[in-house]
Amino acid sequence: MEANTKARERVLSRLAQADAKLVRAQRTLVRTSGHGRAALLLGMDEAALRRELRRADPGDEPAESSTTC
Repeated sequence: MEANTKARERVLSRLAQADAKLVRAQRTLVRTSGHGRAALLLGMDEAALRRELRRADPGDEPAESSTTC
């Protein structure tokens, strides 16, 4: 049972690392392209992208970029 718990913890840790990497990539895309274009490239609504990035780490909001395409 302990082996299962450790394996589960490793999987959850890798998942958290992957999620963090995804958020960093999204933030980089927003910084270079702006929220509007980043949302278009990611295939998601701009408001949903903003919410997702805010929810991921509210203290590390990227600088506001131009959202005009």
